[in-house]
Amino acid sequence: MNNKKVFNMMLNETADKEMFRQNKEFYEENPIDSLKLTPTEWKTKHGRRVYLDQWGAHHSEITQTVGLDVDGKETYFNFPRIFGGNIIPVDSAIKIVRANKGFDPETGEKLIAYNTSDEAVEGAKNRMRELNNPELPWMK
Repeated sequence: MNNKKVFNMMLNETADKEMFRQNKEFYEENPIDSLKLTPTEWKTKHGRRVYLDQWGAHHSEITQTVGLDVDGKETYFNFPRIFGGNIIPVDSAIKIVRANKGFDPETGEKLIAYNTSDEAVEGAKNRMRELNNPELPWMK
């Protein structure tokens, strides 16, 4: 591997860690239930509305990883907690998805089932990377 590739990998890893650190700090300072959301003109490629909170941060999902018994096996899902512009408790999000036979009614997408909590958390991180791409219009 050449030096340029190594440098770019290190730069991307550093930016990645920085994004997750900032996200963690944001929610420590601004609990999810305290956020006031205002709809923007944008939707994600998945069809979810992007919202602006009172601090200037953008949100479209705010997922929570939950393990549920599925046919006698612990299975993990990342449940979105924003529905209709409101942040709802995860128990309510689970009920909404169950009522829609495992689908997110705002996107029409079936929630991904993961075998382990670690896999689900990595899936959530990948989605966060995608939704925080600096090239997206709400990130500029």
